[in-house]
Amino acid sequence: MSKYRHKTLFYIHKIDENGLPVISDKKKHRMRAEIKERFADSRVEVTIKPAGKEKTLKQLGYYYGVILPYICYGLIKAGNDFNISHSADLEEIDIFLKERFLKNGIELHTLHGEVIKGRSSLSASSKQETMDYLDDVIKFGTEDLGVDIPAPDENHEGKTVKEYLSELLDEADKHLAE
Repeated sequence: MSKYRHKTLFYIHKIDENGLPVISDKKKHRMRAEIKERFADSRVEVTIKPAGKEKTLKQLGYYYGVILPYICYGLIKAGNDFNISHSADLEEIDIFLKERFLKNGIELHTLHGEVIKGRSSLSASSKQETMDYLDDVIKFGTEDLGVDIPAPDENHEGKTVKEYLSELLDEADKHLAE
């Protein structure tokens, strides 16, 4: 049984002029998998309400405080030379993730027809774009790095996420040394 069984799922979608949600095939596939994993053979409650427009501090806090350190942890476990406690390493990973998944950097056009792409940024993204980005990064962590990124409110034994993950890495290093 999944450790996420019966944990709440939250999605935001645009509703078209016919009253139907507009959901990409990629998102439909992910939603089906998450719903099946958490709620197969269960009775659920569905609530429809207007979505907020702006990304929230909670989203940003979850990204920088939980998701980014867990991605760093996964990259370290995959053999990359990073340190969870070094802000420069986390910044490099942040830039990589935004370039790979966010793709909202401005485009500058020169007189010669050259297009120069600017850096992608969460500050330029909407709440929905931010949610899609977080979904993509979590999926990357799970599928490509083998890391189960916890929900925003999950407890880490009274430690910060970085402390918790650093201890896991230290324990793994001890086992390798034995």
